[in-house]
Amino acid sequence: MSTLRKFPNLTPTTRSFTPGVRPETAFSSQNGSTSFVSFGNRMVDCSLELGFNNLDDTYALLILEHYRSTGPEDYVSFNAQHGLGGMLDTLIIEIDTTNQGLKFRYANPPQITSVFPGVSSVRCSFTGYLIGG
Repeated sequence: MSTLRKFPNLTPTTRSFTPGVRPETAFSSQNGSTSFVSFGNRMVDCSLELGFNNLDDTYALLILEHYRSTGPEDYVSFNAQHGLGGMLDTLIIEIDTTNQGLKFRYANPPQITSVFPGVSSVRCSFTGYLIGG
């Protein structure tokens, strides 16, 4: 059973969001015409990248512990206090894909880079999947 795992209470210094695509396949005929077959009307496979620069190692550890506590069927949620701070509410609503049936999962383990003793930079990548929709 999947469980919601709220991202730690941190505000990223950088973020990148790609809204995803509608699932479809293109077919090309011998005369050069192309037809598209759509497999739904919802966007899938959106991506969210969060960067935390010059973070105290205590906070970097929070992200690492969050990643380790997220099981194979769990998904991650975000809001203004948890990972999406510093953005307008209207943009947060668009990125909060829970309303669209998409659920974020870690795409890769967090990347932690030591800047100097006690300070690190962390990069997190997530993919939004249509799970059980």
